Amino acid sequence: MKREIRFIMLFFAMLGAHQNAYPQKLYSSIKYYVRFDSGRDNNNGTSEATAFSTIGKAASIAGPGDTILVHEGVYREWVAPARGGEKGRPVTYLAAPGEKVIISGSEVYSGPWEAVSGYHGVYMTVIPSSFFKDDFDPFRINFNRSRDGETQGQVFVNGMELTEAKPQFKNADGYRRRVIEKTAVQTMFDQSGTWHTPGGDSIYVHLPVDFLSISRCSVEFSVRRHLFAPVRRAQNYIHVNGFIFEHCANDVSIPQVGAVSCRSGQQWLIENNVIRQIKTIGIDCGAEAEDPWTIPDILPEDRFLVSGHHDIFTLSQRRIAGRNLILNNILTDCGQCGIAGLFSDGSKIIGNIVERCGNVVPGFESGGIKIHGLMGGTVEGNLVRDNGAWGIWLDCGFIGSRVTRNVVVNNQTSGIFYECSNGPGLIDNNIVAYNRGDGIYTHDASGVNIANNLIFGNTSFGIYMCVATDRLVPPYYYATGLYQTEISSCSWERIHNNIIIQNDQGAISLPYPPKRAQDNLSDYNLFTMERKGPDFVVNFRNGENNQAEAAADKARQAFEKSGDAGLSSADLVMWKNDKGLSMDINHWRVAAGNDLHSLAGNEIAHLDLQTFVLTLDLDSTFAGINCPSAKFPDVRDFAKFGRKVDKDFERKSLPEDRSCLPGAFQSFKSGKNVIKIWPVQFDRPPMPPEVAVKPDPYARDMKPIPKGSYSTNR
Repeated sequence: MKREIRFIMLFFAMLGAHQNAYPQKLYSSIKYYVRFDSGRDNNNGTSEATAFSTIGKAASIAGPGDTILVHEGVYREWVAPARGGEKGRPVTYLAAPGEKVIISGSEVYSGPWEAVSGYHGVYMTVIPSSFFKDDFDPFRINFNRSRDGETQGQVFVNGMELTEAKPQFKNADGYRRRVIEKTAVQTMFDQSGTWHTPGGDSIYVHLPVDFLSISRCSVEFSVRRHLFAPVRRAQNYIHVNGFIFEHCANDVSIPQVGAVSCRSGQQWLIENNVIRQIKTIGIDCGAEAEDPWTIPDILPEDRFLVSGHHDIFTLSQRRIAGRNLILNNILTDCGQCGIAGLFSDGSKIIGNIVERCGNVVPGFESGGIKIHGLMGGTVEGNLVRDNGAWGIWLDCGFIGSRVTRNVVVNNQTSGIFYECSNGPGLIDNNIVAYNRGDGIYTHDASGVNIANNLIFGNTSFGIYMCVATDRLVPPYYYATGLYQTEISSCSWERIHNNIIIQNDQGAISLPYPPKRAQDNLSDYNLFTMERKGPDFVVNFRNGENNQAEAAADKARQAFEKSGDAGLSSADLVMWKNDKGLSMDINHWRVAAGNDLHSLAGNEIAHLDLQTFVLTLDLDSTFAGINCPSAKFPDVRDFAKFGRKVDKDFERKSLPEDRSCLPGAFQSFKSGKNVIKIWPVQFDRPPMPPEVAVKPDPYARDMKPIPKGSYSTNR
């Protein structure tokens, strides 16, 4: 692998001083052809008869306006575009229509295996170092933030990815201390369909139960950490269409290194691809990392700064990443994220299926879609399902973002998660159901407008918002002009015009209003009337130094002084051992001032997760709520960045000057409503707008920084 990396990087280092023998195309565009079965890399590539045999060869010479047409085959290579395109003249990588074009990061292994005595279906092999092409051996590289010793390696048997065995733990001496109950190798022996390596010297596999012998199987090991990624950063105007990308030995974030990576480039169009069986991240559409020295396989002259959470700079002083369109892709079995982007300013993520991601690294920085700094960006019309982490997670800097018309179902934790920004951010007209956590969860996030969603069947709350930490909120000065140094808060939240029903813990939980939780309002929502317990909770989460007992006492005192509201201490129910006060809708209205115009009825929702047929039974209460259009509070510069709820899930118009119905469907009526909600219909979106100000090439931040010199005020 390193020989391949050295060759690619050496090529780019020499490119500026000595162009290859192919002529430079100043005006005309060329179509290059690639054929796995009959091409040769010493051809000129300009016709079917003279096609190249590798995509990398075409990528090394293609320039603005060129198209690379790739025919059917399995291409085991890292495709590293030499250059990007220009406005109106992208470099286009196109899989031949109707043909199966696979770009793979694995190699077939044909070495000897030895059956392990005493363990049926368990085999061992020692892989020669030459198999990994020098010293990139992912089985010897532990994850950057490994919890349990996982490596970057992958093992495939007859196309099936086996699971890397992990040690099994149990709690001891309190819940924070874990002790090993079963080692990784013991786990592998006990569980079929797993593999383990003791230090990378050898690899053990425990075949799935229906596999008879490894001698009858095709075995592949992942050997590449990139499938499609330029070596040079900030290459713009690249289109990638119609490929299958599979098997990639990339690391856990951060850095966020996707199998398909924009590498800080703008105006990329990634559409109609299948990205599957990736160790960690499928697509990254951002800057990969704040510190460029943590990014693998880039040239020294490209270790410049891109974007930044807390750094103060203008668009003329530094590059930003983003402004990309991720459209109609299928991302399956990516171990950490399907789509990730660190500083993906203004990007659009539309019409994708993201499923079964986040099962290898289910905790930090993991989700079906996980984006930092989606300033003014849009996540629309995606199916996000069955992921082993959060469904859609917008972190640090969601100012001006919109998450709309998505189907977010059956994810391991919350469906939609907003974190650490002062907004505004809009979550509207989504179907959020059957997630094993909250439907919509936010912490350390202010200015979130949750409007016209259908939220049901989640195992925790429909909506839960709180203050979790005492960190500083990134100002994103280049866009906002703010130098703010505020501690995170949960203020200026709006929860309007939603249908929130059948959630196990309740409908809504908002924080008790200390200084860091002000001006939060919920109203014009439709709830379930009959539940086993109260539907609303005032939670006491107020940062790392939160004094829950003191907050609880203050809340009790405040509610008991409500006079004729009947809120005596006997009427209040403590929630989860003093973590909040639980109440019904009448107490919620009086004590918290919320949902004065909301109603509760006998609404019942069901979604078939196979056919995506939604059935929603609505009683007469549904038509009894006259909902005004949802708007952001008039604070700060929200008017500058706030997005409008202009259409419902079915794309029906929602005029600002007219009232609307609660929920995501303006066509629904009282009674039984049945609709198929996937695929979501939408017109082909335009590319995101280009950055208005180009950076000065002589600005300080355009130059590479010395190793170890990067720091930021966190």
